Amino acid sequence: MKQAGRSSKDALDSLQTAPIEFTERAETMFGYSRLGNARPKPENMVSSPESNLKPAHEIQRGNAATAIQVPGSEFRPGPNASSRAESLLAAEKRTLEMMANGASLPEVLNDLCAAIDAHAPPATSMVCLMGPDGKQLWPGAGPGIPAAFRAAITPWPIGPNRGSCGTAAFTKQRVIIPDVSNDPRWPDEARDLALSCGFCAAWSEPLISKDGEVLGTFCVSYTEPRIPNSRDLELIEAAGHIARIAIEIERSDLALKNALVEIKNPENRLRTIIDTIPTLAWSARPDGSAEFFNRRWLDYAGLSAQDASDWGWTVALHPEDRGRLTDYWRRLLASGEAGEIEARLRRYDGEYRWFLFRAEPLRDNHGDIFKWYGANTDIEVRKRAEALLAAEKRTLEMIANGARLADILEGLCETIDAQGCNITSAVMLMDADGMRLWPLAGPRLPKGWIEAITPLKIGPGIGSCGSAAFLKQRVIVFDIATDPLWVDYRDVALSYGLRAAWSQPLLSKNQQVLGTFGMYYAEPRTPSETDLRLIEGAGHIAVIAIEGERSQAALTRAFDEIAKSEAELRTIIDAIPQLIVVIGTDGNFLYANQAVLEYTGLTKEEMKSENFREVFHLEDLEKLRDKRAAALSRGVPFEYELRVRRSRDGQYCWFLVQYNPMRDERGRIIRWYATGTNIDDRKQAEERTQHENFVLREQIDQVFMFEEIVGSSPALKTVLSRIVKVAPTDSTVLITGETGTGKELIARAIHKGSQRAGQAFITVNCASIPSSLIASELFGHEKGAFTGALQQHQGRFELAHCGTIFLDEIGELPPETQIALLRVLQERQFERVGGTRIIPTDVRIIAATNRDLAAAITAGAFRSDLFYRLNVFPIHVPSLQQRKEDIPMLVEYFVKRYAEKARKQIDKIDKNTLKLCQSYHWPGNIRELQNIVERSVILCSGDTFWIDEAWLSRQNPPGPESSGPLTQNLQSYEKQLVEAALAESKGKVAGPNGAAAKLGIPRSTLELKIKQLNIKKYTFR
Repeated sequence: MKQAGRSSKDALDSLQTAPIEFTERAETMFGYSRLGNARPKPENMVSSPESNLKPAHEIQRGNAATAIQVPGSEFRPGPNASSRAESLLAAEKRTLEMMANGASLPEVLNDLCAAIDAHAPPATSMVCLMGPDGKQLWPGAGPGIPAAFRAAITPWPIGPNRGSCGTAAFTKQRVIIPDVSNDPRWPDEARDLALSCGFCAAWSEPLISKDGEVLGTFCVSYTEPRIPNSRDLELIEAAGHIARIAIEIERSDLALKNALVEIKNPENRLRTIIDTIPTLAWSARPDGSAEFFNRRWLDYAGLSAQDASDWGWTVALHPEDRGRLTDYWRRLLASGEAGEIEARLRRYDGEYRWFLFRAEPLRDNHGDIFKWYGANTDIEVRKRAEALLAAEKRTLEMIANGARLADILEGLCETIDAQGCNITSAVMLMDADGMRLWPLAGPRLPKGWIEAITPLKIGPGIGSCGSAAFLKQRVIVFDIATDPLWVDYRDVALSYGLRAAWSQPLLSKNQQVLGTFGMYYAEPRTPSETDLRLIEGAGHIAVIAIEGERSQAALTRAFDEIAKSEAELRTIIDAIPQLIVVIGTDGNFLYANQAVLEYTGLTKEEMKSENFREVFHLEDLEKLRDKRAAALSRGVPFEYELRVRRSRDGQYCWFLVQYNPMRDERGRIIRWYATGTNIDDRKQAEERTQHENFVLREQIDQVFMFEEIVGSSPALKTVLSRIVKVAPTDSTVLITGETGTGKELIARAIHKGSQRAGQAFITVNCASIPSSLIASELFGHEKGAFTGALQQHQGRFELAHCGTIFLDEIGELPPETQIALLRVLQERQFERVGGTRIIPTDVRIIAATNRDLAAAITAGAFRSDLFYRLNVFPIHVPSLQQRKEDIPMLVEYFVKRYAEKARKQIDKIDKNTLKLCQSYHWPGNIRELQNIVERSVILCSGDTFWIDEAWLSRQNPPGPESSGPLTQNLQSYEKQLVEAALAESKGKVAGPNGAAAKLGIPRSTLELKIKQLNIKKYTFR
């Protein structure tokens, strides 16, 4: 008691002796409002200016559009609705734990971004924080954001048309930019940078405090243009919610630290600081009587400091929780230990919300408690989510146990009603005629109101439930007294104290109205985001229960009919020409119809013996024995094909055997029905078709050589001849040629003709992967190798083991990766990024490029030793200009291909079109020809193919032009080196004394270089 009588000044003086201890304890005691700052948003709008996004209510939702599957009496909810809610709760809990454990805000936000990036690849997320001036955003987190992009947007001004983040912070609304390349909200000066960094779509969620202050933005970017679906919107909303929690906790922590810095100031100043903390904080005397509540606590509860002092604060507790919490508080006082408990606290408007009450003692230098500190954290959203998960689980259990639908829905309503003292929920079912609703559950509804609406016609203006069933949309009526949707029943509803009504239609997977779930309030009320989630989740559970009961009733009726007419059924089964066998749960024979006995020549007694197995082909019996036993144990329908011997001639014919279980009223399997359908004609037809396809493929290969490599020109025949020679070997191949000439088709043809044809063919475009990630993509990385490496990743070389890897655009490979690739070529082994274990590899390498690697070597951009390792067997793919005789065949091939795809009948090709195609220089090669043909096929309206002459330029193909002084200098330097070597070798190119040997490059490369540089080699002879 003496300790409790100390003055506030003495307590503050004692705190000065242990500031570190107080800081650690205060950070624990003053908890943070995790979920109280969620910003309510209109349910029927998705912010996406100038995009063709649909309103959110038109997006198919998992809770209303997903029906349960009912094999027997086993019922399951929609796709992972519970697991998604649990994942979001876990992410939120992890954020709070990291902040409580002293993690910095950047660490927490980086962890959140990494989790989102891993959850929704290929997304790249980022958090920007508002600057102190409120006019600029500063990157706060984003492990996947390139450094160049981060530097360019530091800081980033906010305003209209300032990208997704700047616009979202300015408008305080979510901004969806499906395509950065053409969206006017993305500033032109930053568009090229964003596209170069791979950001083609960007969606930003503003992070807004409960006071309406913009804290920052949460952004998700994608490498391709993209419009979000409902799950994407839920993900970015949930991630923004968690980021907002972390930022406000950081702000609270900063405010608390500022308060601790001022701890030596007078008590009135300390209290002023604590009043500014966005947390419900309090302190109590050693005997547990309250002596202080900060301003936020008093404002929330609507109490004065005098009313809340001592034990007066308990009036704000829910009556059902008051005794439990005070008993727990007294046990903490007796033990002197910190603790926490969940209870409901009344808000100033009379609504009760769940809070986590935390308390911790503060001791003096002698270890005696002289004060208690605590904080209350709003956990209403979490408690409601937990209640919905528990209600869903209980509903499934009650369905499985055969409970009545009315009892199931009554229990659901009781769960929802327990979420608040003034909630009254009810479920109404649709009549068979689809015109009326009948009340089925509503434990708190007045009896007179139930009688007044039994039954309730559906239609606009007939209350919330009648309108929701008619519109098939959620209906929110804030005030029944004034809303036009309440006409016929307004006076009756008001007489029973119903002032607000919200209704959720219960829709089956085929959009049939099953009923409605309604929530009533005694006062006019606008729903919060938490309220909308509650009614949506409750409606989802009600759909599960109703559809489960309907399916169960249908099964029960079916079983009753089967039991009543078993004798008649057997007669019918015997008359069916299809083979039918009844099997027990142990897999043994019970009954066979007459068709089985006649086909196999066995009697009923022989069917029960081992002789029955002799009618099956031995190969099929051995192969399918284990499969049949495993399928029977799973208890779900299955089928397989096998051969059965025919009694009249001893021939085996193929049958499709389909097994279906029969269950009793409890859902237990009591027998199996197996039906055999003769598919021998189909199997023989399949074999003939396979043979015909094989012959046809051989014919196609003979004509076109290698699938889509079409043509018969001498230039192409030379390439195909080299493919035939090198394919069976394991030699490394370097394919060169202009863009669009089909280098990848050549690589695939080599793989197909090799001994590795049955193994993987892995393609890597070296130019499309950022230089910082190319090593990880090729060789993989270990967990933790770099920021964002949350798990071990296999590289392309591991995936291509024993197969072929095709490295396209090899000339774009960064220098450091060239060294690693050289090691793979030399030693056939590599190490993952961040790893130490040497991994052997057996991979054939095929590389391709449209660059002049010799010039790149001269410029120092490509290693010469890597070039020689790759250039074991060079293949140069000719341009379309060099194989003009193949153009008619290619046009015919592409016309046939795209006509079939467009379902058009095109039989002729215009002669002028062929002449036009052969006169054009085709700078884009086969790819350009393919695109022109596809466009023309789409526009063709008759049976004759033609090409608009305006699409093809008749200008001569542009000669090679330098793009600047560097290119001109390189070409000039190359020409000098080649001419000097030719002069020294007297114009001779090949041989040990030729110019190629002197320059250290292959003869074919030098010949190509002489042609490109327009050197007349005969002048040096």
